[in-house]
Amino acid sequence: MFRHDSSPEAKLREDFGKTLRLALTSTLVAAAALLAYRFVFPARSVSPFAKVTNGTYFGLRNDKYHTDHFLGIPYAQPPLGNLRFQVPQPLNTTWADARNATDYGYACIGYGEDTAIASDDYVNEDCLTLNVIRPCGNYDGSNLPLPVLVWIHGGGYFAGSSRDQRYNLTFLVQKSARMGKPLIAVSVNYRLSGWGFLWSQEIVDQGIANLGLRDQRLALSWIQENIGAFGGDPSKVTLWGESAGAGSVSSQLLAFKGRDDRLFNGAIAVSGSPVGFGALNVQMETSEQAYRNLVDSVGCSPWSDRIQCLRSRPAQMINKALNFTSLGLIDQPSLQFGPLPDGDIVSRDPISQLHEGSFVGVPLMIGDCSDEGTFFASLASDSSRLNTVADIARRLSKYGLSTNIVDDLLKLYPEGPSSSILQSSGGTFNDSTGQHWKRLSTIVGDLAEVAPRRLSLREWKGHSNTSVYNFRFDVIPNGVSDYFSATHGVDIPFTFYNLEGAGFPDIAPPFLGPNPFHGKPKAYFDLADLVSSMWISFAHNGDPNLTGQKGPSWPPYTLQNPSQYVFSAEPTSHIVTDDFREIAIDYIIQLLRSKVSTFS
Repeated sequence: MFRHDSSPEAKLREDFGKTLRLALTSTLVAAAALLAYRFVFPARSVSPFAKVTNGTYFGLRNDKYHTDHFLGIPYAQPPLGNLRFQVPQPLNTTWADARNATDYGYACIGYGEDTAIASDDYVNEDCLTLNVIRPCGNYDGSNLPLPVLVWIHGGGYFAGSSRDQRYNLTFLVQKSARMGKPLIAVSVNYRLSGWGFLWSQEIVDQGIANLGLRDQRLALSWIQENIGAFGGDPSKVTLWGESAGAGSVSSQLLAFKGRDDRLFNGAIAVSGSPVGFGALNVQMETSEQAYRNLVDSVGCSPWSDRIQCLRSRPAQMINKALNFTSLGLIDQPSLQFGPLPDGDIVSRDPISQLHEGSFVGVPLMIGDCSDEGTFFASLASDSSRLNTVADIARRLSKYGLSTNIVDDLLKLYPEGPSSSILQSSGGTFNDSTGQHWKRLSTIVGDLAEVAPRRLSLREWKGHSNTSVYNFRFDVIPNGVSDYFSATHGVDIPFTFYNLEGAGFPDIAPPFLGPNPFHGKPKAYFDLADLVSSMWISFAHNGDPNLTGQKGPSWPPYTLQNPSQYVFSAEPTSHIVTDDFREIAIDYIIQLLRSKVSTFS
Protein backbone atom coordinates (compact mmCIF):
# COMPACT_ATOMS: atom_id res chain seq x y z
CA MET A 1 0.00 0.00 0.00
CA PHE A 2 1.05 3.62 -0.38
CA ARG A 3 2.72 5.28 2.56
CA HIS A 4 1.28 8.65 3.55
CA ASP A 5 3.45 11.60 2.54
CA SER A 6 2.17 15.09 3.29
CA SER A 7 4.94 17.03 1.56
CA PRO A 8 3.97 19.56 -1.15
CA GLU A 9 5.73 17.43 -3.76
CA ALA A 10 3.74 14.38 -2.74
CA LYS A 11 0.50 16.34 -2.84
CA LEU A 12 1.27 17.51 -6.37
CA ARG A 13 1.98 13.96 -7.45
CA GLU A 14 -1.31 12.88 -5.90
CA ASP A 15 -3.27 15.64 -7.63
CA PHE A 16 -1.77 14.77 -11.00
CA GLY A 17 -2.05 11.03 -10.57
CA LYS A 18 1.70 10.94 -11.30
CA THR A 19 2.02 7.24 -10.93
CA LEU A 20 0.18 5.33 -13.60
CA ARG A 21 -0.67 2.49 -11.29
CA LEU A 22 -2.61 4.83 -8.97
CA ALA A 23 -4.65 6.16 -11.86
CA LEU A 24 -5.21 2.80 -13.52
CA THR A 25 -5.51 0.36 -10.61
CA SER A 26 -7.12 2.37 -7.87
CA THR A 27 -10.48 0.72 -8.41
CA LEU A 28 -8.83 -2.58 -7.71
CA VAL A 29 -8.68 -1.69 -4.04
CA ALA A 30 -9.95 -4.89 -2.53
CA ALA A 31 -12.69 -3.44 -0.37
CA ALA A 32 -14.16 -1.43 -3.23
CA ALA A 33 -14.04 -4.39 -5.59
CA LEU A 34 -15.76 -6.61 -3.04
CA LEU A 35 -18.52 -4.06 -2.42
CA ALA A 36 -19.12 -3.68 -6.15
CA TYR A 37 -19.20 -7.46 -6.53
CA ARG A 38 -21.92 -7.75 -3.89
CA PHE A 39 -23.75 -4.86 -5.51
CA VAL A 40 -24.02 -6.75 -8.78
CA PHE A 41 -25.06 -10.03 -7.15
CA PRO A 42 -28.02 -9.18 -4.88
CA ALA A 43 -29.88 -12.40 -5.57
CA ARG A 44 -28.93 -15.96 -6.46
CA SER A 45 -31.11 -18.89 -7.35
CA VAL A 46 -30.44 -21.92 -9.55
CA SER A 47 -26.79 -22.64 -10.33
CA PRO A 48 -26.04 -22.83 -14.06
CA PHE A 49 -23.68 -25.53 -15.35
CA ALA A 50 -21.33 -25.75 -18.33
CA LYS A 51 -19.39 -28.82 -19.45
CA VAL A 52 -16.07 -27.85 -21.03
CA THR A 53 -13.31 -30.04 -22.42
CA ASN A 54 -11.69 -30.74 -19.06
CA GLY A 55 -14.80 -31.06 -16.90
CA THR A 56 -17.90 -29.28 -15.63
CA TYR A 57 -18.25 -25.89 -13.90
CA PHE A 58 -21.14 -24.48 -11.92
CA GLY A 59 -21.63 -20.73 -11.79
CA LEU A 60 -23.98 -18.08 -10.44
CA ARG A 61 -27.38 -17.03 -11.71
CA ASN A 62 -28.20 -13.36 -11.16
CA ASP A 63 -31.95 -12.98 -11.05
CA LYS A 64 -31.87 -9.17 -11.00
CA TYR A 65 -29.95 -8.88 -14.27
CA HIS A 66 -31.05 -12.21 -15.78
CA THR A 67 -27.48 -13.32 -16.37
CA ASP A 68 -25.35 -16.39 -15.68
CA HIS A 69 -21.80 -15.88 -14.42
CA PHE A 70 -18.93 -18.35 -14.62
CA LEU A 71 -16.02 -16.68 -12.88
CA GLY A 72 -12.36 -17.41 -12.31
CA ILE A 73 -12.09 -20.27 -14.84
CA PRO A 74 -8.46 -21.29 -15.45
CA TYR A 75 -7.45 -21.36 -19.11
CA ALA A 76 -3.82 -22.39 -18.50
CA GLN A 77 -1.73 -24.26 -16.02
CA PRO A 78 -0.67 -22.00 -13.13
CA PRO A 79 2.54 -20.19 -14.16
CA LEU A 80 4.35 -21.26 -10.99
CA GLY A 81 7.70 -22.90 -10.30
CA ASN A 82 9.36 -23.91 -13.55
CA LEU A 83 6.39 -22.48 -15.47
CA ARG A 84 7.20 -18.97 -14.23
CA PHE A 85 8.64 -16.93 -17.11
CA GLN A 86 7.54 -19.66 -19.52
CA VAL A 87 5.12 -19.77 -22.44
CA PRO A 88 1.69 -20.55 -20.94
CA GLN A 89 0.74 -24.21 -21.03
CA PRO A 90 -2.77 -25.57 -21.72
CA LEU A 91 -4.62 -27.33 -18.94
CA ASN A 92 -3.65 -30.98 -18.69
CA THR A 93 -6.09 -32.32 -16.09
CA THR A 94 -9.69 -33.50 -16.11
CA TRP A 95 -12.19 -33.90 -13.30
CA ALA A 96 -15.46 -35.69 -12.66
CA ASP A 97 -17.24 -33.49 -10.11
CA ALA A 98 -18.47 -30.03 -11.04
CA ARG A 99 -16.02 -27.32 -10.04
CA ASN A 100 -16.87 -23.97 -8.50
CA ALA A 101 -16.83 -20.95 -10.84
CA THR A 102 -18.63 -18.46 -8.60
CA ASP A 103 -15.87 -15.99 -7.72
CA TYR A 104 -13.32 -14.00 -9.67
CA GLY A 105 -9.81 -15.39 -9.81
CA TYR A 106 -6.78 -13.63 -8.43
CA ALA A 107 -5.57 -10.43 -10.05
CA CYS A 108 -2.21 -10.89 -11.74
CA ILE A 109 0.68 -9.28 -9.93
CA GLY A 110 1.32 -5.79 -11.22
CA TYR A 111 4.62 -4.94 -9.72
CA GLY A 112 6.19 -3.58 -6.59
CA GLU A 113 5.18 -3.44 -2.95
CA ASP A 114 3.61 -0.02 -3.54
CA THR A 115 0.69 -1.42 -5.54
CA ALA A 116 -2.70 0.15 -4.85
CA ILE A 117 -4.33 -3.20 -4.16
CA ALA A 118 -5.11 -3.22 -0.46
CA SER A 119 -4.70 -6.90 0.27
CA ASP A 120 -2.48 -9.65 -1.07
CA ASP A 121 -5.51 -11.92 -0.74
CA TYR A 122 -6.57 -10.71 -4.19
CA VAL A 123 -3.20 -10.93 -5.99
CA ASN A 124 -1.27 -14.03 -6.97
CA GLU A 125 0.98 -15.48 -9.66
CA ASP A 126 -1.73 -18.10 -10.21
CA CYS A 127 -3.94 -15.67 -12.09
CA LEU A 128 -4.51 -17.01 -15.61
CA THR A 129 -8.28 -17.12 -15.50
CA LEU A 130 -11.21 -15.79 -17.46
CA ASN A 131 -14.86 -14.99 -16.77
CA VAL A 132 -17.88 -15.87 -18.91
CA ILE A 133 -21.15 -13.92 -18.60
CA ARG A 134 -24.18 -14.94 -20.61
CA PRO A 135 -27.88 -14.05 -20.61
CA CYS A 136 -30.18 -16.46 -18.82
CA GLY A 137 -32.05 -18.77 -21.12
CA ASN A 138 -31.57 -21.75 -23.35
CA TYR A 139 -28.09 -20.83 -24.54
CA ASP A 140 -26.24 -24.10 -24.00
CA GLY A 141 -25.92 -24.83 -27.70
CA SER A 142 -29.41 -26.24 -28.25
CA ASN A 143 -30.50 -22.75 -29.27
CA LEU A 144 -28.68 -20.65 -31.86
CA PRO A 145 -25.15 -19.96 -30.57
CA LEU A 146 -24.47 -16.39 -29.49
CA PRO A 147 -21.76 -13.98 -30.63
CA VAL A 148 -18.89 -13.55 -28.16
CA LEU A 149 -17.34 -10.26 -27.04
CA VAL A 150 -13.92 -10.66 -25.38
CA TRP A 151 -12.69 -7.85 -23.12
CA ILE A 152 -8.94 -7.35 -22.56
CA HIS A 153 -8.29 -4.81 -19.80
CA GLY A 154 -5.79 -1.98 -19.94
CA GLY A 155 -3.39 -0.68 -17.33
CA GLY A 156 -0.13 0.15 -19.07
CA TYR A 157 0.76 -3.56 -19.34
CA PHE A 158 1.60 -3.56 -15.63
CA ALA A 159 -1.74 -3.03 -13.88
CA GLY A 160 -5.41 -3.94 -14.07
CA SER A 161 -7.51 -7.06 -13.72
CA SER A 162 -10.67 -8.67 -15.01
CA ARG A 163 -12.06 -8.45 -11.46
CA ASP A 164 -12.04 -4.63 -11.65
CA GLN A 165 -15.74 -3.79 -11.39
CA ARG A 166 -15.49 -0.85 -13.77
CA TYR A 167 -15.23 -3.64 -16.33
CA ASN A 168 -18.22 -5.61 -15.09
CA LEU A 169 -19.86 -7.07 -18.19
CA THR A 170 -23.20 -7.81 -16.53
CA PHE A 171 -24.93 -4.65 -17.69
CA LEU A 172 -23.84 -5.02 -21.30
CA VAL A 173 -24.97 -8.64 -21.47
CA GLN A 174 -28.33 -7.78 -19.92
CA LYS A 175 -28.76 -4.96 -22.41
CA SER A 176 -27.91 -7.22 -25.35
CA ALA A 177 -30.74 -9.58 -24.41
CA ARG A 178 -33.19 -6.70 -24.03
CA MET A 179 -32.20 -5.45 -27.49
CA GLY A 180 -32.94 -8.83 -29.00
CA LYS A 181 -29.24 -9.18 -29.84
CA PRO A 182 -28.03 -11.43 -27.01
CA LEU A 183 -24.32 -12.05 -26.71
CA ILE A 184 -21.85 -13.72 -24.38
CA ALA A 185 -19.08 -11.62 -22.85
CA VAL A 186 -15.70 -12.89 -21.67
CA SER A 187 -13.01 -11.03 -19.71
CA VAL A 188 -9.44 -12.25 -19.46
CA ASN A 189 -6.50 -11.94 -17.07
CA TYR A 190 -2.94 -11.99 -18.40
CA ARG A 191 0.49 -11.64 -16.82
CA LEU A 192 1.62 -8.07 -16.25
CA SER A 193 4.76 -5.98 -15.79
CA GLY A 194 7.94 -8.04 -15.50
CA TRP A 195 5.95 -11.23 -14.97
CA GLY A 196 4.44 -10.91 -18.45
CA PHE A 197 6.57 -8.39 -20.35
CA LEU A 198 10.15 -8.74 -19.16
CA TRP A 199 12.39 -8.29 -22.20
CA SER A 200 16.05 -8.80 -23.03
CA GLN A 201 18.00 -10.52 -25.76
CA GLU A 202 18.49 -13.43 -23.37
CA ILE A 203 14.72 -13.73 -22.96
CA VAL A 204 14.18 -13.49 -26.72
CA ASP A 205 16.75 -16.23 -27.32
CA GLN A 206 14.85 -18.55 -24.99
CA GLY A 207 11.54 -17.84 -26.77
CA ILE A 208 9.80 -16.44 -23.70
CA ALA A 209 9.27 -12.77 -24.56
CA ASN A 210 5.83 -11.14 -24.59
CA LEU A 211 4.31 -13.71 -22.25
CA GLY A 212 1.31 -11.48 -21.54
CA LEU A 213 0.37 -11.58 -25.23
CA ARG A 214 0.92 -15.33 -25.28
CA ASP A 215 -1.42 -15.65 -22.29
CA GLN A 216 -4.10 -13.77 -24.22
CA ARG A 217 -3.52 -16.00 -27.23
CA LEU A 218 -4.00 -19.15 -25.18
CA ALA A 219 -7.16 -17.69 -23.65
CA LEU A 220 -8.51 -17.10 -27.16
CA SER A 221 -7.72 -20.71 -28.04
CA TRP A 222 -9.56 -21.85 -24.90
CA ILE A 223 -12.56 -19.80 -26.01
CA GLN A 224 -12.52 -21.44 -29.43
CA GLU A 225 -12.48 -24.87 -27.84
CA ASN A 226 -14.96 -24.30 -25.03
CA ILE A 227 -17.27 -21.33 -25.57
CA GLY A 228 -19.83 -23.58 -27.24
CA ALA A 229 -20.45 -25.19 -23.84
CA PHE A 230 -21.81 -21.83 -22.67
CA GLY A 231 -23.90 -21.27 -25.79
CA GLY A 232 -21.35 -19.16 -27.65
CA ASP A 233 -20.41 -19.20 -31.31
CA PRO A 234 -16.63 -19.66 -31.76
CA SER A 235 -16.88 -18.34 -35.31
CA LYS A 236 -18.21 -14.97 -34.09
CA VAL A 237 -15.65 -13.67 -31.59
CA THR A 238 -14.94 -9.94 -31.33
CA LEU A 239 -11.94 -8.64 -29.38
CA TRP A 240 -12.32 -5.42 -27.39
CA GLY A 241 -9.80 -3.49 -25.32
CA GLU A 242 -8.99 -0.03 -23.99
CA SER A 243 -5.56 1.57 -23.58
CA ALA A 244 -3.05 -1.28 -23.14
CA GLY A 245 -6.03 -3.56 -23.76
CA ALA A 246 -6.45 -1.90 -27.16
CA GLY A 247 -2.73 -2.32 -27.68
CA SER A 248 -3.15 -5.99 -26.83
CA VAL A 249 -6.04 -6.37 -29.27
CA SER A 250 -3.89 -4.74 -31.93
CA SER A 251 -0.99 -7.05 -31.12
CA GLN A 252 -3.26 -10.05 -31.66
CA LEU A 253 -4.18 -8.68 -35.09
CA LEU A 254 -0.47 -8.53 -35.95
CA ALA A 255 0.67 -11.65 -34.08
CA PHE A 256 2.91 -14.18 -35.82
CA LYS A 257 3.28 -11.92 -38.88
CA GLY A 258 -0.47 -11.48 -39.14
CA ARG A 259 -1.21 -15.19 -39.16
CA ASP A 260 -4.94 -15.88 -39.09
CA ASP A 261 -5.55 -18.67 -36.59
CA ARG A 262 -9.33 -18.11 -36.80
CA LEU A 263 -9.46 -16.95 -33.18
CA PHE A 264 -11.59 -13.84 -33.82
CA ASN A 265 -13.53 -12.13 -36.58
CA GLY A 266 -13.75 -8.53 -35.35
CA ALA A 267 -11.88 -6.05 -33.17
CA ILE A 268 -12.54 -2.88 -31.15
CA ALA A 269 -9.58 -0.75 -30.04
CA VAL A 270 -10.21 2.24 -27.76
CA SER A 271 -7.29 4.58 -27.01
CA GLY A 272 -4.71 2.25 -28.49
CA SER A 273 -3.76 1.20 -32.01
CA PRO A 274 -1.71 -1.27 -34.06
CA VAL A 275 1.07 1.34 -34.13
CA GLY A 276 1.14 1.35 -30.35
CA PHE A 277 1.54 4.52 -28.32
CA GLY A 278 3.97 6.48 -30.46
CA ALA A 279 6.40 8.42 -28.30
CA LEU A 280 5.24 6.46 -25.25
CA ASN A 281 6.14 3.03 -26.64
CA VAL A 282 8.41 0.90 -24.50
CA GLN A 283 12.02 0.86 -25.71
CA MET A 284 14.37 -2.11 -26.16
CA GLU A 285 17.34 -0.37 -24.56
CA THR A 286 15.33 0.60 -21.49
CA SER A 287 13.89 -2.90 -21.15
CA GLU A 288 17.28 -4.57 -21.52
CA GLN A 289 18.70 -2.38 -18.75
CA ALA A 290 15.67 -3.02 -16.54
CA TYR A 291 16.24 -6.77 -16.93
CA ARG A 292 19.88 -6.41 -15.91
CA ASN A 293 18.87 -4.33 -12.90
CA LEU A 294 16.34 -6.99 -11.88
CA VAL A 295 18.74 -9.93 -12.02
CA ASP A 296 21.32 -7.87 -10.13
CA SER A 297 18.90 -6.89 -7.38
CA VAL A 298 17.79 -10.49 -6.68
CA GLY A 299 21.29 -11.97 -6.87
CA CYS A 300 20.96 -13.81 -10.18
CA SER A 301 23.78 -12.12 -12.11
CA PRO A 302 26.39 -14.84 -11.34
CA TRP A 303 24.14 -17.66 -12.59
CA SER A 304 24.82 -19.15 -16.01
CA ASP A 305 21.04 -19.39 -16.52
CA ARG A 306 19.76 -16.19 -14.99
CA ILE A 307 16.16 -16.83 -15.98
CA GLN A 308 16.18 -20.17 -14.19
CA CYS A 309 17.54 -18.31 -11.17
CA LEU A 310 14.58 -15.92 -11.36
CA ARG A 311 12.27 -18.94 -11.31
CA SER A 312 13.87 -20.08 -8.07
CA ARG A 313 13.48 -16.78 -6.24
CA PRO A 314 10.48 -16.10 -3.96
CA ALA A 315 7.72 -14.16 -5.69
CA GLN A 316 7.84 -11.44 -3.03
CA MET A 317 11.55 -10.88 -3.67
CA ILE A 318 11.00 -10.47 -7.40
CA ASN A 319 7.94 -8.30 -6.91
CA LYS A 320 9.81 -6.01 -4.54
CA ALA A 321 12.50 -5.56 -7.18
CA LEU A 322 9.96 -4.94 -9.96
CA ASN A 323 9.39 -1.26 -9.29
CA PHE A 324 10.35 1.77 -11.32
CA THR A 325 13.04 2.94 -8.94
CA SER A 326 14.89 -0.37 -8.72
CA LEU A 327 14.65 -0.94 -12.46
CA GLY A 328 15.95 2.53 -13.26
CA LEU A 329 12.67 3.57 -14.90
CA ILE A 330 11.50 6.27 -12.52
CA ASP A 331 12.25 9.17 -14.88
CA GLN A 332 10.79 7.51 -17.98
CA PRO A 333 7.54 9.11 -19.24
CA SER A 334 7.09 6.28 -21.74
CA LEU A 335 5.66 2.85 -21.06
CA GLN A 336 7.94 0.78 -18.86
CA PHE A 337 6.57 -2.58 -20.00
CA GLY A 338 4.85 -3.75 -23.15
CA PRO A 339 5.20 -5.71 -26.39
CA LEU A 340 8.59 -5.65 -28.09
CA PRO A 341 9.86 -7.53 -31.17
CA ASP A 342 10.91 -11.12 -30.54
CA GLY A 343 10.82 -12.54 -34.07
CA ASP A 344 7.82 -14.66 -33.14
CA ILE A 345 4.52 -13.46 -31.69
CA VAL A 346 5.78 -9.88 -32.20
CA SER A 347 7.68 -10.53 -35.39
CA ARG A 348 8.91 -6.97 -36.00
CA ASP A 349 8.01 -3.34 -35.43
CA PRO A 350 4.27 -2.80 -36.04
CA ILE A 351 4.64 0.13 -38.44
CA SER A 352 6.60 -1.95 -40.95
CA GLN A 353 4.20 -4.83 -40.52
CA LEU A 354 1.16 -2.63 -41.14
CA HIS A 355 2.82 -1.11 -44.19
CA GLU A 356 3.32 -4.61 -45.61
CA GLY A 357 -0.28 -5.58 -44.89
CA SER A 358 0.77 -8.37 -42.52
CA PHE A 359 -2.26 -8.34 -40.24
CA VAL A 360 -5.59 -10.11 -39.83
CA GLY A 361 -7.97 -7.86 -41.74
CA VAL A 362 -11.18 -8.23 -39.76
CA PRO A 363 -13.82 -5.49 -39.35
CA LEU A 364 -12.39 -2.91 -36.97
CA MET A 365 -13.65 -0.12 -34.72
CA ILE A 366 -10.88 2.20 -33.55
CA GLY A 367 -10.86 5.53 -31.75
CA ASP A 368 -9.80 7.59 -28.78
CA CYS A 369 -10.88 10.50 -26.57
CA SER A 370 -10.69 14.20 -27.35
CA ASP A 371 -8.27 15.05 -24.56
CA GLU A 372 -6.06 11.97 -24.27
CA GLY A 373 -3.03 14.12 -23.56
CA THR A 374 -4.19 15.55 -20.23
CA PHE A 375 -3.85 12.11 -18.69
CA PHE A 376 -0.54 11.19 -20.29
CA ALA A 377 1.09 14.57 -19.68
CA SER A 378 0.20 14.34 -15.99
CA LEU A 379 2.24 11.15 -15.63
CA ALA A 380 5.66 12.74 -16.11
CA SER A 381 7.87 12.63 -13.03
CA ASP A 382 8.89 16.25 -13.66
CA SER A 383 6.26 18.22 -11.75
CA SER A 384 7.68 21.70 -12.33
CA ARG A 385 5.52 24.47 -13.70
CA LEU A 386 5.24 25.02 -17.44
CA ASN A 387 5.50 28.78 -17.69
CA THR A 388 8.08 29.19 -20.45
CA VAL A 389 8.94 27.69 -23.81
CA ALA A 390 12.06 26.26 -22.19
CA ASP A 391 9.88 24.46 -19.63
CA ILE A 392 7.75 22.72 -22.24
CA ALA A 393 10.80 21.93 -24.40
CA ARG A 394 12.46 20.26 -21.41
CA ARG A 395 9.40 18.10 -20.78
CA LEU A 396 9.15 17.08 -24.44
CA SER A 397 12.82 16.14 -24.55
CA LYS A 398 12.13 13.50 -21.89
CA TYR A 399 10.35 11.50 -24.61
CA GLY A 400 13.69 11.12 -26.37
CA LEU A 401 12.88 13.73 -28.99
CA SER A 402 15.78 15.59 -30.52
CA THR A 403 16.13 19.35 -30.15
CA ASN A 404 15.18 19.85 -33.81
CA ILE A 405 12.01 17.80 -33.43
CA VAL A 406 11.03 19.64 -30.25
CA ASP A 407 11.55 22.96 -32.05
CA ASP A 408 9.38 21.77 -34.94
CA LEU A 409 6.62 20.66 -32.59
CA LEU A 410 6.56 23.97 -30.75
CA LYS A 411 6.14 25.76 -34.09
CA LEU A 412 3.36 23.38 -35.15
CA TYR A 413 1.58 23.76 -31.80
CA PRO A 414 1.82 27.48 -31.08
CA GLU A 415 0.59 28.97 -27.85
CA GLY A 416 -3.02 30.08 -27.99
CA PRO A 417 -6.37 28.86 -29.36
CA SER A 418 -4.83 27.06 -32.34
CA SER A 419 -3.41 24.42 -30.01
CA SER A 420 -6.33 24.26 -27.61
CA ILE A 421 -7.54 20.88 -26.49
CA LEU A 422 -10.79 20.06 -28.22
CA GLN A 423 -13.07 19.66 -25.21
CA SER A 424 -11.35 21.68 -22.48
CA SER A 425 -13.14 24.82 -21.36
CA GLY A 426 -9.88 26.58 -20.56
CA GLY A 427 -7.57 27.32 -17.67
CA THR A 428 -4.59 25.43 -16.38
CA PHE A 429 -4.62 22.01 -14.78
CA ASN A 430 -4.11 23.59 -11.37
CA ASP A 431 -2.10 26.42 -9.90
CA SER A 432 1.08 24.37 -10.06
CA THR A 433 1.06 23.48 -13.75
CA GLY A 434 1.65 26.78 -15.51
CA GLN A 435 0.28 28.43 -18.61
CA HIS A 436 1.66 25.89 -21.10
CA TRP A 437 -0.20 22.91 -19.60
CA LYS A 438 -2.82 22.73 -22.36
CA ARG A 439 -0.18 23.09 -25.04
CA LEU A 440 1.88 20.22 -23.66
CA SER A 441 -1.21 18.03 -23.21
CA THR A 442 -2.25 18.54 -26.82
CA ILE A 443 1.20 17.63 -28.14
CA VAL A 444 1.54 14.56 -25.92
CA GLY A 445 -1.96 13.35 -26.81
CA ASP A 446 -1.16 13.59 -30.51
CA LEU A 447 2.21 11.87 -30.06
CA ALA A 448 0.74 8.99 -28.07
CA GLU A 449 -2.76 8.48 -29.49
CA VAL A 450 -4.05 10.58 -32.36
CA ALA A 451 -1.15 10.25 -34.81
CA PRO A 452 -0.75 6.49 -34.18
CA ARG A 453 -4.48 6.01 -34.75
CA ARG A 454 -4.54 7.99 -38.01
CA LEU A 455 -1.48 6.17 -39.31
CA SER A 456 -3.04 2.83 -38.41
CA LEU A 457 -6.25 3.75 -40.23
CA ARG A 458 -4.41 4.78 -43.39
CA GLU A 459 -2.26 1.66 -43.50
CA TRP A 460 -5.22 -0.59 -42.67
CA LYS A 461 -7.37 0.77 -45.47
CA GLY A 462 -4.42 0.58 -47.85
CA HIS A 463 -4.38 -3.21 -47.51
CA SER A 464 -7.82 -4.37 -46.33
CA ASN A 465 -11.29 -4.10 -47.82
CA THR A 466 -13.01 -4.87 -44.52
CA SER A 467 -15.05 -2.14 -42.88
CA VAL A 468 -13.33 0.20 -40.43
CA TYR A 469 -15.20 2.58 -38.12
CA ASN A 470 -13.40 5.59 -36.65
CA PHE A 471 -14.65 7.32 -33.48
CA ARG A 472 -13.87 9.83 -30.75
CA PHE A 473 -15.34 10.29 -27.26
CA ASP A 474 -16.02 13.96 -26.53
CA VAL A 475 -17.79 13.77 -23.18
CA ILE A 476 -16.91 14.51 -19.54
CA PRO A 477 -18.52 12.14 -17.01
CA ASN A 478 -19.31 13.13 -13.45
CA GLY A 479 -16.21 13.27 -11.27
CA VAL A 480 -13.79 14.16 -14.07
CA SER A 481 -12.15 17.55 -13.59
CA ASP A 482 -12.63 20.15 -16.31
CA TYR A 483 -8.85 20.24 -16.53
CA PHE A 484 -8.66 16.55 -17.42
CA SER A 485 -11.73 17.05 -19.61
CA ALA A 486 -12.58 14.28 -22.13
CA THR A 487 -9.46 12.38 -21.16
CA HIS A 488 -8.11 8.86 -21.43
CA GLY A 489 -10.67 6.36 -20.11
CA VAL A 490 -13.84 8.46 -20.14
CA ASP A 491 -15.35 5.95 -22.57
CA ILE A 492 -15.47 3.11 -20.04
CA PRO A 493 -18.75 3.82 -18.19
CA PHE A 494 -20.51 4.41 -21.52
CA THR A 495 -19.30 1.34 -23.39
CA PHE A 496 -19.99 -0.94 -20.41
CA TYR A 497 -23.43 0.65 -19.89
CA ASN A 498 -22.46 1.07 -16.25
CA LEU A 499 -25.21 3.51 -15.30
CA GLU A 500 -25.05 2.58 -11.61
CA GLY A 501 -21.35 3.34 -11.19
CA ALA A 502 -20.09 -0.10 -10.15
CA GLY A 503 -16.34 0.15 -9.52
CA PHE A 504 -16.20 3.95 -9.45
CA PRO A 505 -15.62 4.92 -5.82
CA ASP A 506 -14.11 8.23 -4.78
CA ILE A 507 -10.61 7.30 -5.88
CA ALA A 508 -8.04 9.23 -7.86
CA PRO A 509 -7.74 11.38 -10.99
CA PRO A 510 -9.24 11.49 -13.48
CA PHE A 511 -12.35 9.87 -11.92
CA LEU A 512 -13.29 11.53 -8.64
CA GLY A 513 -16.91 10.52 -8.26
CA PRO A 514 -18.79 7.41 -7.15
CA ASN A 515 -20.97 7.39 -10.28
CA PRO A 516 -19.96 8.83 -13.66
CA PHE A 517 -23.63 9.57 -14.41
CA HIS A 518 -24.61 11.17 -11.09
CA GLY A 519 -26.24 14.55 -11.62
CA LYS A 520 -25.88 14.37 -15.38
CA PRO A 521 -28.77 15.16 -17.75
CA LYS A 522 -30.69 12.59 -19.75
CA ALA A 523 -28.38 13.16 -22.72
CA TYR A 524 -25.60 11.27 -20.90
CA PHE A 525 -27.82 8.25 -20.34
CA ASP A 526 -28.94 8.40 -23.96
CA LEU A 527 -25.30 8.45 -25.05
CA ALA A 528 -24.54 5.35 -22.96
CA ASP A 529 -27.53 3.65 -24.56
CA LEU A 530 -26.32 4.55 -28.06
CA VAL A 531 -22.68 3.60 -27.52
CA SER A 532 -23.33 0.26 -25.83
CA SER A 533 -25.94 -0.63 -28.44
CA MET A 534 -23.45 0.04 -31.21
CA TRP A 535 -20.82 -2.13 -29.50
CA ILE A 536 -23.37 -4.95 -29.26
CA SER A 537 -24.42 -4.54 -32.90
CA PHE A 538 -20.81 -4.65 -34.06
CA ALA A 539 -20.24 -7.88 -32.13
CA HIS A 540 -23.23 -9.38 -33.94
CA ASN A 541 -22.51 -8.48 -37.54
CA GLY A 542 -19.42 -6.26 -37.84
CA ASP A 543 -21.53 -3.13 -38.30
CA PRO A 544 -22.30 -0.75 -35.39
CA ASN A 545 -25.36 0.76 -37.05
CA LEU A 546 -28.80 -0.12 -35.74
CA THR A 547 -32.27 0.07 -37.19
CA GLY A 548 -33.91 3.21 -35.83
CA GLN A 549 -30.87 4.33 -33.84
CA LYS A 550 -31.11 7.73 -32.15
CA GLY A 551 -27.79 9.02 -33.45
CA PRO A 552 -26.69 9.60 -37.04
CA SER A 553 -25.78 6.69 -39.29
CA TRP A 554 -22.10 5.76 -38.97
CA PRO A 555 -20.28 5.61 -42.32
CA PRO A 556 -17.19 3.42 -42.63
CA TYR A 557 -13.83 5.16 -42.75
CA THR A 558 -12.26 5.41 -46.20
CA LEU A 559 -9.14 7.11 -47.49
CA GLN A 560 -11.36 9.35 -49.62
CA ASN A 561 -13.77 10.09 -46.75
CA PRO A 562 -11.92 9.91 -43.40
CA SER A 563 -15.06 10.29 -41.35
CA GLN A 564 -15.22 10.09 -37.58
CA TYR A 565 -18.18 9.45 -35.28
CA VAL A 566 -18.01 11.84 -32.33
CA PHE A 567 -19.75 10.43 -29.26
CA SER A 568 -21.04 13.44 -27.38
CA ALA A 569 -23.87 14.29 -24.99
CA GLU A 570 -23.99 18.07 -25.31
CA PRO A 571 -24.19 18.57 -28.26
CA THR A 572 -25.42 15.17 -29.36
CA SER A 573 -23.29 12.72 -31.32
CA HIS A 574 -22.36 13.74 -34.84
CA ILE A 575 -20.12 12.95 -37.82
CA VAL A 576 -17.04 15.00 -38.67
CA THR A 577 -14.07 14.74 -40.99
CA ASP A 578 -11.08 13.48 -39.00
CA ASP A 579 -8.70 16.27 -39.97
CA PHE A 580 -8.23 18.46 -36.88
CA ARG A 581 -4.63 19.65 -36.36
CA GLU A 582 -3.90 17.99 -39.70
CA ILE A 583 -0.53 19.58 -40.48
CA ALA A 584 0.91 18.93 -37.02
CA ILE A 585 -0.34 15.36 -36.85
CA ASP A 586 0.91 14.60 -40.36
CA TYR A 587 4.34 15.73 -39.19
CA ILE A 588 4.19 13.23 -36.32
CA ILE A 589 3.03 10.53 -38.72
CA GLN A 590 6.11 11.17 -40.83
CA LEU A 591 8.22 10.71 -37.71
CA LEU A 592 6.46 7.43 -37.07
CA ARG A 593 6.98 6.24 -40.63
CA SER A 594 10.63 7.22 -40.53
CA LYS A 595 11.08 5.62 -37.10
CA VAL A 596 12.76 8.78 -35.86
CA SER A 597 14.16 9.01 -32.34
CA THR A 598 12.13 7.05 -29.79
CA PHE A 599 9.59 5.98 -32.37
CA SER A 600 11.84 3.11 -33.41
